[in-house]
Amino acid sequence: MYLSQLGADSFAENWYERAKGMAEDVLAPMNATVFRISAIVGGRENPQPFDFMVRGGDDGAPVPIAGDGSQHFRPIHINDVVHAISLATQPGSPSGVYDLVGPEEHTMQEWVDIAHGGHTRTTRSTDLPPAIDDLLANPVTAGDPTALLAAFPELHLTEWRP
Repeated sequence: MYLSQLGADSFAENWYERAKGMAEDVLAPMNATVFRISAIVGGRENPQPFDFMVRGGDDGAPVPIAGDGSQHFRPIHINDVVHAISLATQPGSPSGVYDLVGPEEHTMQEWVDIAHGGHTRTTRSTDLPPAIDDLLANPVTAGDPTALLAAFPELHLTEWRP
């Protein structure tokens, strides 16, 4: 079982996506289970970095985000990640490459608006490391949970609200 990245490709320009893709290439003949994970969230009870990004500050200032806000995400709840890993490590579990993503797709701007209860001004973040900014500002795909849910029917994806 391997935790990868949405957009993993051994020929990607982004070094992180390229490294993840190269690892997937090595694992392909081994019949492994690979989860390509979206942004991980934990909600108010266990906030993760994506939770903090979309919530931003409460002082009325624009919320700093990666990119221009138009990029699409399907954040996955941390509990769903743990459950999927648990299912994948059981004897007889299916192998393959699966997008480990949440049930809802919205743009970054929409996630910020949901977190703040209405339209919220955003600004381009300047304090993210370049590789992380590139991953968040230019995601290759939001992912699709269809194959994941077919392979692991016991998995029920949590609807996340920031």
